[in-house]
Amino acid sequence: MSDGGRPTDGHVSLGVFVRRFALASIVAIGGLTLSTTGVWTSLQATSDNSGNPLSSQSGILALVLSPNPETTATSQGLGLATVTSPSIPTQTGATGWKLGNTDGVTNKTIKPGDTVYRFINLYLSGAVNGTGLTMQAADLANSGAGSALSQCNSTTINGSICGAAGAVPGLQIAVDQCSVATGWTAVTTAPGTCGNNTTDIKSVVSTTYLKALIATTTDLNSVTPGTFATLTSNSSTADNSTAVARLRFKFTLPAAPAESVVNANTPTTNTIQNQTSALKFTFTTTQRSAISVAS
Repeated sequence: MSDGGRPTDGHVSLGVFVRRFALASIVAIGGLTLSTTGVWTSLQATSDNSGNPLSSQSGILALVLSPNPETTATSQGLGLATVTSPSIPTQTGATGWKLGNTDGVTNKTIKPGDTVYRFINLYLSGAVNGTGLTMQAADLANSGAGSALSQCNSTTINGSICGAAGAVPGLQIAVDQCSVATGWTAVTTAPGTCGNNTTDIKSVVSTTYLKALIATTTDLNSVTPGTFATLTSNSSTADNSTAVARLRFKFTLPAAPAESVVNANTPTTNTIQNQTSALKFTFTTTQRSAISVAS
């Protein structure tokens, strides 16, 4: 029997049970929803150093080539006195200086047996220290082909340029470093002065043919005691007290077999006469070793 659709035997009908279960589910889900929303409700706080930001700046590694401070028009570095690295001008032509000082002022040419000294300073103008120093020579004359001055040595045999072995020996170069703060002085008189002129002069490149210097990069730090193991930045000028390298270049054209000029006709082959070179010297240093510091 039933009372208004409700069983009178103490049992709940299926429809009532379903309604009660649905209502309980809704309540449970609602509670879960409220609980989940509460998880995402949190507090945050930030702080920064905008009032005093940490400054950081990368340094510059800058190597400058400059004439020796005492260099004059008759003994100017490796090029024009006002030119610095990396542009080394040719040393011939109307506005340049030929490598020589024995045949007058306006026609500075070199002949077999002559020796000419030139003086330069290299220094770091940036804030980064350098490690090591190398030099690469090149002859820009004749579209980079050079001439007998840079193509020949004592053993080269080339009938059109160098002749028999040793006939046209080519140009020789030696490089010395002045190790005292005063640097090279009295440079207008060969071979210049450095300290006591003995122990204060360090050999950087022993006498070698220009041909060999062009063929490979020369390590200027290879000769003991390793003068250029570390180049210290000074952010200063190229004076003798701050230059990191004070170099003297010695150029020698060795004596060659006699050549005869007949009726003013200069030989065109197997000759050391009327040879032109435009010498470029590129110096390179690398940055100091990386460090790890706490400051």
